[in-house]
Amino acid sequence: MSDPRLPKPTAASAAPPARGASRATHPARGQGPERLVALVAFVLVLACWYCVLLAIGGGSDPAGRAAEKRAAEAMEGAIAAIRVEAESRGIALDPGADPNRTGLVGLSWTGLTTTLGSLPAKRTGAQPDAAALLARLLLEAGVGPGDRVAVDSSGSFPGFAVAALVAVRSLGAVPVAVISVGSSTWGANRPEFALPDMLAALESRGILPRGAAAVSAGGGDDSGGGMDAEALGGVLDRSRGRGAALIAEPSLAQDVAARLRVFEAEGPIVALVSIGGNYSQAGAEEALAGRSGLLRSGDFPPGGPKGEGLIQACLRAGLPVIRILDVKDLSSRTGLAYDPVPWPAPGSSALWRGRSPSRLLVAAGPVAAIAVSAVVLLAAKRRVLRARGDPGRRPR
Repeated sequence: MSDPRLPKPTAASAAPPARGASRATHPARGQGPERLVALVAFVLVLACWYCVLLAIGGGSDPAGRAAEKRAAEAMEGAIAAIRVEAESRGIALDPGADPNRTGLVGLSWTGLTTTLGSLPAKRTGAQPDAAALLARLLLEAGVGPGDRVAVDSSGSFPGFAVAALVAVRSLGAVPVAVISVGSSTWGANRPEFALPDMLAALESRGILPRGAAAVSAGGGDDSGGGMDAEALGGVLDRSRGRGAALIAEPSLAQDVAARLRVFEAEGPIVALVSIGGNYSQAGAEEALAGRSGLLRSGDFPPGGPKGEGLIQACLRAGLPVIRILDVKDLSSRTGLAYDPVPWPAPGSSALWRGRSPSRLLVAAGPVAAIAVSAVVLLAAKRRVLRARGDPGRRPR
């Protein structure tokens, strides 16, 4: 029996709630699962995308990584040998300019200095990972055991010059070095300990199979322009006394031809490593726009880049060229630590995590994940609406 004090139900209150009223009462019903599915889709797409980037991002194969590690270890030994040689010659290593005490950083200005240079760039080349990077680039260029590799370097980046030579040797290949004595600021510009002297010291310790095969003056027109004649003459005389040939040609074409004769005296070369910005390397008006890294003839229009330098000659001949010039850009693209103090622990820098993908590829991952999750969310909502018997859009 009902309580007479309670109000009697009216027809409106006794009727079942309308379909729209039910949704108004429970506005969030069904949204939790939909959002969860979209979130899972977002995470899965993003994870798959970055796995793909890791796979194509250039991580070295085990054999390649082993070669890079050998090169880094050899570079560490070479740096130690240069340090000992410098100190044995009474050269005081400036902790301000050369905080890692490599002996591969020179002075602000001497009689061998030709142009201004970047001190951080010089220090960047004077680390073990520089040789690991050169080994990687050489492998990408197709260099293998027994191959002959030309290394043409000014005195501006002694760290990278040594790194290139030990990297070539770590691959079982044969380096052939031609050195231009002139150097920008903070390079191998000590008249008593120039780059040919450094390589001779490494040869005497068995770290390199030989020092410079040939030397040239460097400077203006590769003839010593702007350099101190006495300081330059001392370096050239010592180099010739060790058996290095002297390149002193009156024109760029003859200079390039003389270098190629030295490089190919005992067999053809398979690649060129060009370090610094000596006149003979790219000519006075080069068309390479300062490009660094691995260059191939296919990177340029038919006929190769304009200019008559050594780099252009090798590219036109179909040889790969590894160019070291814009060090900061090269570091940002490869993961090589820029101006590290102290050096990164072996295998810890971004270099060892593979080549960095482009920013566009990195950004494409989140965009794709958002697009997929939006499609999944929309599809999930449509299925929920159909399950409720409403194939159209949700009523307002």
